[in-house]
Amino acid sequence: FDRDGEREKRTPLAVLAGWTLAVEGHTSEARRWLASATRSTDPAAMPDGAGKEAWIALLRGFMAPYGADALMADACAGLEGISPDSPFRQTALILGGFAHITSGATDAADQLLGEAVKLSESRKSIPGLTLALGERALLAISRGDMAAAAEHVERGLAIAHDAGTEDETPSIALHAAAAHGWSSTVRVLA
Repeated sequence: FDRDGEREKRTPLAVLAGWTLAVEGHTSEARRWLASATRSTDPAAMPDGAGKEAWIALLRGFMAPYGADALMADACAGLEGISPDSPFRQTALILGGFAHITSGATDAADQLLGEAVKLSESRKSIPGLTLALGERALLAISRGDMAAAAEHVERGLAIAHDAGTEDETPSIALHAAAAHGWSSTVRVLA
């Protein structure tokens, strides 16, 4: 697909390749695939029925190369363009949560992440579920609600443990929140 502009002729392929490369840490190559998707003249809708702009916005938003304002714009485009029945809806909700955290709108972030938890749970998507629960736990800690934080952490870590994913990237926020709770407990006991 690297010859004769083939990347630009297949927007879904370009976006999915960009996602794969970004997740694997190949940022430079992921950006090249993102650029190919952006240049694409392919008029077809994406496989989930969304326009290519929504898919591109999600990928660009998760890579966040242009700062907080662009992140919010990409999150909004993803939330508007990705339908509730799309397999990428939880991704749009999580990106929206991240964008709102970045802008300081933590209540809106928690609401979007709560929706992501429900959707991920209904779809049995462990990575989305553990990531959203971890971020909700960190938000709860930031507002001083240690009971809610503990609930999110315990639930998320149990799910990750049962799935064997506790050492995978989506569980990082759960571990960070758990460590914070543990260190707070130690300070209280000391």
